[in-house]
Amino acid sequence: MVTKHDFKYIIQKLHNNIFYIIPFAMILTGIFVILIFALGDDQTKVTTIDQTIAETLYHVKERNLQEISPMFRGEIRNYTQVNNKLVPILMYHHIRDYVGKDKIEASLSTTPTDFAKQLAWLKDNNFHTITFSDLFSGKVEDKSIILTFDDGYRDNYETAYKKLKNNGQKGNFFVFSGAISASETFMTAEMIKEMSDYGMEFGSHTIDHIDMSVASKEKLDTQLTVSKARLEEITGKKVEILCYPSGQYSPLAEAETKAAGYKAAVTTRPYANSSNLYEIPRIRMNPGTSPAGLSASITAYLSASDRYDWIF
Repeated sequence: MVTKHDFKYIIQKLHNNIFYIIPFAMILTGIFVILIFALGDDQTKVTTIDQTIAETLYHVKERNLQEISPMFRGEIRNYTQVNNKLVPILMYHHIRDYVGKDKIEASLSTTPTDFAKQLAWLKDNNFHTITFSDLFSGKVEDKSIILTFDDGYRDNYETAYKKLKNNGQKGNFFVFSGAISASETFMTAEMIKEMSDYGMEFGSHTIDHIDMSVASKEKLDTQLTVSKARLEEITGKKVEILCYPSGQYSPLAEAETKAAGYKAAVTTRPYANSSNLYEIPRIRMNPGTSPAGLSASITAYLSASDRYDWIF
């Protein structure tokens, strides 16, 4: 039991050591504030660049989702295959040197140097880059791979396309049609036409990069059909593949995608129901991915199959 005498003793001790206690308390408070800001900094944050892109809030959720996904838990993973041949699908966004501080913009950026190294590694290890049209028609060899680029940024033309062209490789580009020729950030119709004529393939990303998981049937129909028609007008080719903006979709979105004449749709997830062509998984290419990192990502993806016997 604490007596009155004990209480006075404690007060006296505190008083005698006040010059030590105050700095110590300030240090603890500072550490607490720093931790709060450090933890909070990874929370959802609206980017100040490309405001029309809905990639903002979803990526934080997606990273959290991936951490508990079957791929990370070591359970059976799904994969894309045609005629018993596995086809990894890589997902890029910007190909640029990003020097800003926005974490989401940084996460969407692969440097031209890293991209060139990745393309060289694929070529040196006998990977065949194919399009979705090749996939649908069964033109799939061992070590076929699909490279996808989301959103239709101009650096896809200025950097990605030119590096692919120089290497004799193919790419698949998902463009939301409302951004075409809209600003210097995005590709023009003329750029898209040139790339398509050379052998690059284009798919829809809707008109306005909407959240398809909450859109009405009427809105989905408009976004899917108008964007498809616009790209077909520019390229003179059928557009048969969709990329769900920010990976957001629903059973209704899948049904409307099929009804609008698309043969398949890709997600942003490294795992999905591979038996469903409207939930095709892809491998996200993160900033700083080295050839060794690319090799590890493809190995992890391919190990979903007991037929995996590629050497690289």
